[in-house]
Amino acid sequence: MNAYWDGTMMVYGDGDGSTASSLTALDIGGHELAHGVTEYEANLTYSGESGHLNESTSDVFGAMVERSVLGESTDTWLIGEDAWTPGTSGDALRYMNDPKDDGYSYDYYTSSIGSVDVHYGSGVPNLVFYLMSEGGTHPRGSSTVSVTGIGADDAADIWYLALTNYMTSSTNFSAARTAMLSAAQSIYGSTTSTQYKAVQDAWAAVGVGTSSSGGGGSSSSCATTTTYTGSLSKSGASSYAPSSSGSSVTGSSQTATLTGPSSADFDLYLQKKSGSSWSSVAKSEGSSSTESLSYSGTSGTYRVRVYSYSGKGSYSSTWCR
Repeated sequence: MNAYWDGTMMVYGDGDGSTASSLTALDIGGHELAHGVTEYEANLTYSGESGHLNESTSDVFGAMVERSVLGESTDTWLIGEDAWTPGTSGDALRYMNDPKDDGYSYDYYTSSIGSVDVHYGSGVPNLVFYLMSEGGTHPRGSSTVSVTGIGADDAADIWYLALTNYMTSSTNFSAARTAMLSAAQSIYGSTTSTQYKAVQDAWAAVGVGTSSSGGGGSSSSCATTTTYTGSLSKSGASSYAPSSSGSSVTGSSQTATLTGPSSADFDLYLQKKSGSSWSSVAKSEGSSSTESLSYSGTSGTYRVRVYSYSGKGSYSSTWCR
């Protein structure tokens, strides 16, 4: 039922009529063809951040193939919508405009993102391409960086030149940002062009590098990154890391991630202490147990809260501070 590039040819399954219909949709076809291009150009290693970029590049050019044939619409930013779950209208395999809509993908950089499946980490650069093209801000408020869109044609030109001239097999997100800035400068001739700034701002919006105005996210390592494991026994249960008393944090930038059971809906919160009470300063409340958040604020006492909206089971979370 799958579709893939095997190194010598494209393979497209015929689907099972329930999970997917025939996998010959325009964007799926373009996606697999792009894997072949990537292999013979940057040859991005298919794991970690380079693997996320490999998958994202195929989504980008799969979307551009569909757009070139059907014109641009809201469906441009949905991957596999013509084949995925034919009995359910309006859904898709992945969502470039809001990656977490699929319940699994990431949409903001964390220091541990290299450990997740390449199809889920691809959500971060997918959102970069969407913001470069269409402009706007992060769809779930993980950052406040505003991007001025440059249109899909310019964004695709930058991405392709970065892939063919500046990326290597080990390129990670930070290096991809640098590659795209080099491509934008090469095509448009200036570090003050709208296109160059769009690259800066789109990556900053997902937590990688600084924006054209000097703000935004950073892909640098945190002072401390800790992984916590635990278990929630029922719906409505909560757990706190490192404990309910929290921990002193110096500095302004923090990120947290959560991976829990696929059968449950767990949510993630970053809480700050004020006097004797706690308030949530950042949250991630998707429909699955894969969550991520970011926060920039003042020093203080913080804790990470994992909450079961529904279901139970074991989880793993990271806190970068």
